[in-house]
Amino acid sequence: MKKKYSQQEIAAALNVSRGTIDRVLHNRGGIGAETTRRVKEYLEQLEYTPNKVGQGLSKKLNRKITFIYHVPENEFFAEIQRGIDTAVHEYGDFGFSVQAKFTNRSTEEQIRLIEQEVENGADAIAVSAFEPDKLVDAINRAVRRGVPVVTFNNDVPASDRLFYVGTDYYQSGRVAGELMNKIVKRGKIAVLLGLGNDWQVSIRLQGFKDVLSHNPHIQIVEKHIGTLPRTETSYQAAVEAIQEGADAIFPLQAGVRGIVQAKRELEASHVDMLIYDLRSLTKAHLQDGSITAVIGQSPFYQGYYPVKLLFGYFFEGTIPSQKVYFTRLDIVMKENIAEDW
Repeated sequence: MKKKYSQQEIAAALNVSRGTIDRVLHNRGGIGAETTRRVKEYLEQLEYTPNKVGQGLSKKLNRKITFIYHVPENEFFAEIQRGIDTAVHEYGDFGFSVQAKFTNRSTEEQIRLIEQEVENGADAIAVSAFEPDKLVDAINRAVRRGVPVVTFNNDVPASDRLFYVGTDYYQSGRVAGELMNKIVKRGKIAVLLGLGNDWQVSIRLQGFKDVLSHNPHIQIVEKHIGTLPRTETSYQAAVEAIQEGADAIFPLQAGVRGIVQAKRELEASHVDMLIYDLRSLTKAHLQDGSITAVIGQSPFYQGYYPVKLLFGYFFEGTIPSQKVYFTRLDIVMKENIAEDW
């Protein structure tokens, strides 16, 4: 039986976007002569015949997706946006448009934006919930009105959301616990809490503790940070931890700059530090030895896959096979850091 090739497989083989393949198939122009020739020749080699769904895609245009999240200036969310933009580049030729609405860590603003986008005719909404429990009703109201809602980065599992793409925060805590257990083996670990999403922090912390509870030689000391500015309060907490004899510091959404500053001023290079998310700052401190290891959470794919899955949902009639899509966790150290991370 002749193998059936998807447009995505053909696009990958030719190193072009899926939209380019569609434009050539439907003679919609906008593609260079050389690219058009390469695509047509390859399609002839494969004896490719568009399926009925594919033929109908060009008629199903103008689906608008609204992403709602916070802190757009943060490098982590910039990577999410890059994932969104990449997916839009692949699927935008089908009339699949995406817009972003930003909030400053405000649940009330997220609820208002969800309701506003339902009224404005959004075909789907993707939201990263700052306080998941408080968004359940707003999401369910949108779904009842026929607007599918998906979550990314932060889930709202109690809601009727279509699916979630993002980190398994309990597992990310367990990975941190396993890694810290190998780095420290015995001693005192200061966990800095605060300045972030309480839901994320509590689940991560539970996973971390569950792993380390099996090692009687490790003592966990929690230090709560409740005020801004982030660098100053993190610095103060790190100074206290080092002076109290901490062998390692594990900040759960606390400021890296302040902790590194404290280590340098107190000449505490022996104190290990494990953090989440590889950004330009953390990459630099990995390379200079201030940070021992980083756990990456694949932010690019937290933006890319919601668009990709919603495209299949709207244009190909594909119901997502899972309710939860966890992104990969990567352990990065000085020895294995890559230029493209």
